[in-house]
Amino acid sequence: MSLSQLLGIPALDNTFGVLYIGVVVAGGLWGIGTAQAYWYAITYPKDPRFWKTLVAVIWCFDTIHQAMISQLLYHYLISNYFNPMNLDVPIWTFYIQCLFEMLPAMMVQLFFAMRIWRLSKGKWYLLVLPVFFIFAKLALNLVWVIKCASATSVQDANFRYSTISELINGAAAGADILLAGTMVYLLHASRTGIRQSDNLITRLMTYTINTGVLVSVWSIITLIFSVVYPRTMIYGAFYFCIGRLYVNTFLASLNARAALKGPSTYLEMSLTGSGSDGRGGKLELPSHIQSDATKQASQFSDKMREFNALP
Repeated sequence: MSLSQLLGIPALDNTFGVLYIGVVVAGGLWGIGTAQAYWYAITYPKDPRFWKTLVAVIWCFDTIHQAMISQLLYHYLISNYFNPMNLDVPIWTFYIQCLFEMLPAMMVQLFFAMRIWRLSKGKWYLLVLPVFFIFAKLALNLVWVIKCASATSVQDANFRYSTISELINGAAAGADILLAGTMVYLLHASRTGIRQSDNLITRLMTYTINTGVLVSVWSIITLIFSVVYPRTMIYGAFYFCIGRLYVNTFLASLNARAALKGPSTYLEMSLTGSGSDGRGGKLELPSHIQSDATKQASQFSDKMREFNALP
């Protein structure tokens, strides 16, 4: 038996060691999110004030969380470098930081829920389960914070309240899977029969699946490690990054609008009666199909606005 075990000092490789890795990776993701927030600010200056404020608030919460987990590791590994017995003494950032992971994640999930509401024309029953999981995670996070606030041991709190952590990650994964699945279903139902617009919907479906699966799989991985290794902090390395993934998914969704527009397409021809051929020339849409095409394209344009969740 080692001296650290005799003294009750927690192992560092599967506790603060993996948390350090998580903080480093989360810092990189925070940098990507910051770049995306800047890109959004300069690319969409005419967006409604509400959306610009939402981006700013989500970025601020994400930044606070990154600062708190960085302070957490600095306290244990630097400030108490020669005081290993303090490694098991919880400090306020140990339990408060989860609130600043939960808040931006909840805002992003509700953002996607609103997209579903608009795309489905107010079919509330599609949102019952996702919203239940979203607010269940909120309630579980608050319970975890309250219980950990009175804890006297990091290891003891980590093990004693592991069930709550598992439920938190399970609720997050459930909400993400349901939101992504419902969005894909609604987009598939929005096909117009116009090849160009249907190709765009396919791209949107692929994008929705990729971003939704990324966050969902990350939550599931966090859940697995919290169940399999309840006395370690391996799951914490993944947990520290979840908030960054939500923020990056949200910002990427907003910034993707410019990439989806492109040059004149069949959709533009449907709306205007003409478009460019990509070589500087002009293409005219036959008059006998302009009426039906315009109607279909207008419906598709409405769907795109609903997908972007903009007024």
